[in-house]
Amino acid sequence: MFYLARSQSPHRVHRCPAKNLFCVVAAWEDCFTDYVVDYGTFPDQKRLYFTHRDARHTLATDGTGLEGSIHAGLESITAEYYINTEDRGRTVDEWKVRPEQPDKH
Repeated sequence: MFYLARSQSPHRVHRCPAKNLFCVVAAWEDCFTDYVVDYGTFPDQKRLYFTHRDARHTLATDGTGLEGSIHAGLESITAEYYINTEDRGRTVDEWKVRPEQPDKH
């Protein structure tokens, strides 16, 4: 096992420009049992397998630079949130748009 200082990567890992955001939605029980609820990339590649080099859809960098494109991607990913709604004795899973975000559907 290798131990590294915080925020350091192994010498064989090369940093590459951010073209996509890779995301995981996870949930934990009180006893720390964990579940992967969803995972994917933004922008969606519309295919199951791709490499960094052949990603067809990438983050827009129209004058905003790297930080601006990452920020815009994160804003888009977090524009909706998941809730459980109970009505008439049943629970329904529902996605809601954050109040300060426009509906993108």
